[in-house]
Amino acid sequence: MMKKLLSLALTLVLLSSVTVFAQGGTTVPNQKKTEPISINCYDPSEIPLPKGLKTNEIEGVSVSKGSSFIPVKIEIDNDVLTITPTEYFEHGKEYTVKIFTGSKKYEIPVKAANFKVISSYDGTIMKIPPKKGSGFNFPYYIYLPENMEKTKSETKRLIVEPNNTGSVSDLLEYHDEAALRMVAANGGPGHYAAYYLNYPFLVPVFPRQATNWWESYTHALDKGAMLLEGEAKRLDLQLMAMIEDARKILSGMGYRIEKKVFMTGFSASGQFTNRFATLHPEIVKAIAVGNFTMYPTAKLNGVTLNYPWGIADIKKYTGKEFNKAEYDKIAQFCYIGDEDQNDQPFNVDYGISEEETKAVNDLFGYDSGVTRWNRKWKFVKQLGYDKSIQFHTYKGIGHGISENILKDVLEFFRVNNGDRIIKIKAHTNAY
Repeated sequence: MMKKLLSLALTLVLLSSVTVFAQGGTTVPNQKKTEPISINCYDPSEIPLPKGLKTNEIEGVSVSKGSSFIPVKIEIDNDVLTITPTEYFEHGKEYTVKIFTGSKKYEIPVKAANFKVISSYDGTIMKIPPKKGSGFNFPYYIYLPENMEKTKSETKRLIVEPNNTGSVSDLLEYHDEAALRMVAANGGPGHYAAYYLNYPFLVPVFPRQATNWWESYTHALDKGAMLLEGEAKRLDLQLMAMIEDARKILSGMGYRIEKKVFMTGFSASGQFTNRFATLHPEIVKAIAVGNFTMYPTAKLNGVTLNYPWGIADIKKYTGKEFNKAEYDKIAQFCYIGDEDQNDQPFNVDYGISEEETKAVNDLFGYDSGVTRWNRKWKFVKQLGYDKSIQFHTYKGIGHGISENILKDVLEFFRVNNGDRIIKIKAHTNAY
């Protein structure tokens, strides 16, 4: 048995058959045209060597798209090529594997058509690679509960929870691992609700950089995050693109998926959800969040509320005025623990002046915890949004999630799946 381990390059190309190029410029195509071979986006994929080609004749291998190259790993064993991407193949794209001998070059078309599938103790998790052409530059996960297939005849609604690592790192893999834990853990509100409703659950893998960390809190979708350029530009729009992509994938699997989503989040991801729902209320059915940060008003008691606190400058980000009609349709359950001191006065964030921050803190107060939370509820009622928004305080818990909170989030989504906004009788105690 002969095994070769080669470091190669991977790229995208459009071909329709194995083609052999002889030395001297003569092209000798295979007689039988074939479709591209299916390969996995993340995991190793096996490709048979072209007929007549011997392993000991191979002098080099590459995988290419035009003149661009991305490192991958290839093993050759018993006339089989095994390709393992070091990053990922983009789903739906075609690649070309090139095999070189002393006198010929073989080209094999392949197509990335499979997702990475991860077995979970109570279902299946799919990892979807980035699709820049579809509007998102980062991967995301979809959790499918174990009984979801049995209820395929029922229309489903996608549950979305933005990832919240809780710390900074320039390595996307670090945030990827945290996102995978979030999508897999039944102790989180998104997974818990998805499992008992038999709904799919989406978690993005958004970065939160250590380099210049003070410029943006991406996992909270703050103002700095909205000002980013490059790969992390407009994460809110990237999440919208992921939601649409997931809907297409699930529809292709035979599921009927509602247009509007349920969203949940806690702490930073609760802020992300709160702000996302205010920016894009037309695609959100209901939210259940452990936070409340952004108010659907341009002014409150004489203080101008720009993003990320209000909608005074929202057109700058969405290109349109605040959609009050759609926002009024969103059922919102917002909660805090009576021992939670994490809701602190606002710091001076990137892109926001000290004067503006002081005016907002003077409005909301310099205290924290339940006193501040009750003041927020007072403002919600003052603005007339207490019909669609429900605030709740749990006794006996700090900055965390309990089983009773999970049960209430589940119940809130269950009763707000129709045309009416329904408030729930939430548990008094967290435990």
